[in-house]
Amino acid sequence: MLPSISVMVAAATLAAACALTVPSRGAAPPCGGSPLALPAPAATCLPADAAAPQPAGVIRTALARATSTDTVRATEQASKQTLGKPSVRIAIVDTGVTPLLALAANIKGGYDLVDGTPARDDGNGHGTAMASIAAARPGNRTGMTGVCSLCTIVPVQVVGNGGFGTTALATAGIRWAIADRVNVINVSLTSPTDDPSLDAAIEDAAAQGIVVVLAAGNDASTDPSTGGYPAAATPDAISVAGADASGHLFPWSNHGPWVQIAAPGALPALTLKGRVFSAAGTSASAAFVSGAVGLVLSANPLLTPAQVQSILLTTGTPVPGLDVQSGRMIDVQAAVAAAAAAAAA
Repeated sequence: MLPSISVMVAAATLAAACALTVPSRGAAPPCGGSPLALPAPAATCLPADAAAPQPAGVIRTALARATSTDTVRATEQASKQTLGKPSVRIAIVDTGVTPLLALAANIKGGYDLVDGTPARDDGNGHGTAMASIAAARPGNRTGMTGVCSLCTIVPVQVVGNGGFGTTALATAGIRWAIADRVNVINVSLTSPTDDPSLDAAIEDAAAQGIVVVLAAGNDASTDPSTGGYPAAATPDAISVAGADASGHLFPWSNHGPWVQIAAPGALPALTLKGRVFSAAGTSASAAFVSGAVGLVLSANPLLTPAQVQSILLTTGTPVPGLDVQSGRMIDVQAAVAAAAAAAAA
């Protein structure tokens, strides 16, 4: 039986949460994997769901309520950068991406591995939210802009509309992105089971010059078996915890020496209807870092994944007691400046 992988829903308000798709539990996932249902976005939306017994392999998603301060400061930090370049292509390995006004011009290519067809709309909402954090374009009537707002988005759907997926399909999606020669791969998905095939695909991506960014998971744990794979098993990727504007971890974020850096964990994102909602989770944190990597590579496209990783980890803001490998919170401005300085040297 194939290990299962979960979408970590990023939702913080009741209105936004209830707008997201909540699947029925126990339905069969694609590709014969073990059943894995997307947890209810918020206990306030479906309180019975939070208390219901979970099928084996299900990852429960810890959610936090974003504050306006968290959202505004993170957005301001990113908006001070350049807009990035379309030559930098970010693969969103997720539930697909719907071509909203804020995203359509940035979406190029992509593939739906669930149905084996060219990329189509997102029927779940998670992938669209992640794409909007990483690369929503300015002037889109929503008031929000992605971190790398001119970067290209490549949707790679590996999780179906009902929120089901397997690590085998995630592996295939990463292999597809490698063949498509993207520059960045965002994986806001987690599993409680380490799958060596998925780990190998991620390491191969890094070896071929692609920066991979992974969410650490929302289980408030230092134990990756609660839902910290593949992040805990792939040191050549960038694993991300979720923190507030002061650099303090949100209570729901996974942490520990296998997590490399912290990033904002409460951010504005777009629903399938193009409305802004406040997204909380390491899904959002990873998408933010993927956008930041897009800016870094826009400033210096010759950087290797190891160099990008080093820049992010060394230019971040030190936070006393922050339980991640670097002890730092990402500083987008400093990372882009370091990348530009290396290009000019």
